Amino acid sequence: MSRYERFDRDKITLKDIDERGHDLLAVDCLPLEPLDSEYNHPEFEQLVERIIDARKADRPVILMTGAHPIKLGLSRFLIDLVHRGLVTHIATNGAGMIHDFELATIGGTSESVAKWIRVGQFGLWRETGRLNEIAVEAAKRDEGLGEAVGRTVCEDDTQNLVPHAELSLAAAAWR
Repeated sequence: MSRYERFDRDKITLKDIDERGHDLLAVDCLPLEPLDSEYNHPEFEQLVERIIDARKADRPVILMTGAHPIKLGLSRFLIDLVHRGLVTHIATNGAGMIHDFELATIGGTSESVAKWIRVGQFGLWRETGRLNEIAVEAAKRDEGLGEAVGRTVCEDDTQNLVPHAELSLAAAAWR
């Protein structure tokens, strides 16, 4: 038994995500097509060469990313790297998983932190809370969280329950 008082989850009020709104909608995600301007960074070509060399040698390539590429509508570009076999593993933080899951299952993501934290509602949305259930199931199945989210999105998609599964990086990695 813990020496700390247990947090009373019954005092949390989860609301429907429809009340929240989204800063990014699925329709706002960028299409997978060439960009208007060329990306230029002095080390970019070297990075590309090293990724190609690693894959030719059958070595893994791990994409470590936060939530911002997803929040900026770049999911299709990251998914393309997975589909092409250039990225073999993905590591993200909790926010990355939340935005990925919301975008795929709800069709929108990202809330106004300033607005919702002021009223004590930040992050307290019923639909997003499903990630907690997925995490519990993942632990029982000895799965990683990303693996479980990807599997869940794919399984739910077979039942037409996920309107934008094609935008889920977790699902692409799981497949």
